[in-house]
Amino acid sequence: MSIRSLWSKVGLYVRRFSMLTEFPVVHQPSLKEWASWDGFLGWTNRPNTRKVDKSDRLSWREGISTHGSVTFSTDERGSRICRFPEARNEISFYGDSFCMCRGVMDHQTIQWLLAGKRKTRISNYGVGNYGMDQSFLRLTKTYHEDPSEIVVLAATTVTLARSVSVYRHYLERGNVLAVKPRFKSLPGGNGLELINYPLQEKGDLARLRLYKSFFRENDEHFPHWKKERRHRIRNQILTSLTGLEDSSRSKKSEDDYALSFWKSELNLFLGILQLFSELSQKHGFRPFFLLQHQPKSLENALNLPAGSTPWHFALESAARRFPEITFIDEADALRDEEDHGKLYCGSHHTKFANQLVANYINNFL
Repeated sequence: MSIRSLWSKVGLYVRRFSMLTEFPVVHQPSLKEWASWDGFLGWTNRPNTRKVDKSDRLSWREGISTHGSVTFSTDERGSRICRFPEARNEISFYGDSFCMCRGVMDHQTIQWLLAGKRKTRISNYGVGNYGMDQSFLRLTKTYHEDPSEIVVLAATTVTLARSVSVYRHYLERGNVLAVKPRFKSLPGGNGLELINYPLQEKGDLARLRLYKSFFRENDEHFPHWKKERRHRIRNQILTSLTGLEDSSRSKKSEDDYALSFWKSELNLFLGILQLFSELSQKHGFRPFFLLQHQPKSLENALNLPAGSTPWHFALESAARRFPEITFIDEADALRDEEDHGKLYCGSHHTKFANQLVANYINNFL
């Protein structure tokens, strides 16, 4: 092995081990490139932006990990550009990367395709990596500037795991820059308390160790991170010495952990929907909730026995408690397509899947 190859291998292991520390070093170039910092939400899409779509995530291998080569454009409000920007503002969407429709061009999103059917302005305030909490907070921040007749609050099935996080590195190793606010359920299910974004300025992302006590106290994933860290250190040492990787921790166990919060954080889910309902009454819009699916959760939705998915009871409870909210599960729009390869490009929807979802939502309107 050449000296250059040896140093390259050593560098790889150093970077891998660094991601096992509680506070990996955030280098200034990475911080500078992370343009979406926001002092209220943690991060958000900037207005009047046109760029190659990429994930604002500190990759443990490459610094900033690209997520594709499609073009992503926003308007002056920070919405992904609309098909009919001057038309009647009928619908606005708030959610994560599935709502934003990462991985496709601007004219291939759910919102653009739905607008083609309705000939109205349909805005898209989806932001990559959001939890349901951030989506709702974005709505409270934006609605008075861009009101609509209908508001769709969208979330993927990992949303509650994200919503009990304030320092995403504890949940998703390497996602160091994703510091966020969150809601906490009050005892007895008596409402929610907002835990505000703790950082004072973007530069504080390079000083995260100063917020250690805050993160540990307010992030539900810290105990799990400590436990998993011990396993990952053993695994990295094993890999370094033998080239063999311990596979005792499966992707399935990670998925099961994330989905367990549908049960443990039911009051949080219902509490955010309560706030959503109250906001709809205050402003007079029709509220919709859209459940979206990554490939594995769609497989579960379509193949598990009726009523046995981790999110079934929570959605059933919410539908009973909030009859004013229209609940939509996009699995119903996608279930007739047998070739799931046509539905996903990587982990996000293709234009074909977005068209199916747009058609399905249009039937409710």
